[in-house]
Amino acid sequence: LLQSSLSRTTITFLPMLKQLIATPGDQQRSLRGKAFECASLLGEGVGKDIFAKDAHEIMQIMVQHFKAGFAADDQTREYIHEAAGRVATVLGKDFKPYMSSLLPSLFTVLNQTPQEVALEDDDD
Repeated sequence: LLQSSLSRTTITFLPMLKQLIATPGDQQRSLRGKAFECASLLGEGVGKDIFAKDAHEIMQIMVQHFKAGFAADDQTREYIHEAAGRVATVLGKDFKPYMSSLLPSLFTVLNQTPQEVALEDDDD
């Protein structure tokens, strides 16, 4: 019953999420990132049989973002990396064609040096 309900939800919302994901512009970066996240979570919930076609469409858009690169302050990068991981889990071996586009961005993130963050003393 839960699987059937989630499948209906996915069929209803995934087209809207894909539209948000495909909409260009910097003004909606955060919303676009959350749409990637939501789509990948729905995909995990319904599985490969239902999600595969949409997953490949979403991955094509993700690849465009990876190839274009991300600004240092672009919140979308983290959402897309996490969503790509979920899609990879769902697609399994069928995710392989996207690896060459994703790896350079992942290596860039891994090569970043963590910055020390000063914590404020709480005197209360």
